[in-house]
Amino acid sequence: MKDNPQDAPRGERQFSVGEEISHSITHGIGALISIAALVLLVVFAARTGNPRIISGYAVFGSTLVILFSVSSVFHGLVVGRAKQVMEIMDYSAIYLLIAGSYTAFCFTALKGASTWILFSAAWTIAVIGIVMKAVFPTRFPKAFLSSYLIMGWLIAPFFDQVRAALPTVSFALLVAGGLAYTVGSVAFALQRFRWLHFVWHLFVLAGAVCHALSAMSIVA
Repeated sequence: MKDNPQDAPRGERQFSVGEEISHSITHGIGALISIAALVLLVVFAARTGNPRIISGYAVFGSTLVILFSVSSVFHGLVVGRAKQVMEIMDYSAIYLLIAGSYTAFCFTALKGASTWILFSAAWTIAVIGIVMKAVFPTRFPKAFLSSYLIMGWLIAPFFDQVRAALPTVSFALLVAGGLAYTVGSVAFALQRFRWLHFVWHLFVLAGAVCHALSAMSIVA
């Protein structure tokens, strides 16, 4: 017996009930992992005694929890007004996580003007993206995806500084996380094909785990 399709506000194709269940479960698991990650990030950061690192890691961990919790709830809802509102929050949470990730690494891997240039750029794009999604909730899906990718690779001009500042393992995990998000975005762009949004969820989870481990290893 085939699943009944769910009306996916994301646009190109309706997700089946089975797909939406898998989407909700994967990021529900991600939410649980994120809660543990938040605790560990703050504990590891607290050992440094540096208020800036502690606050940066707390922001990063909190945005992890927000993204996975919102995504899990969004995909678990039936079609209706609540799901439409949660879709806006789901897209917005991606901006928050990217900016939150930058917050942690800016405060550990960069110094001086570079810290504040990258930090300001990330949060400025995040705020603009969130406002645009609220104003145009069903339009410009490709533009939003492109903005995530651009935002995610803002770090590229600072690669030499980051590589010099981070332990080898931390840098490798940071790059691996970025690549996981980037490869996953291909699945996101092709989600009109069955189960590819599920694949996107797996890559997001992998990227988040890599970045959390990278941040922890910096201050371990």
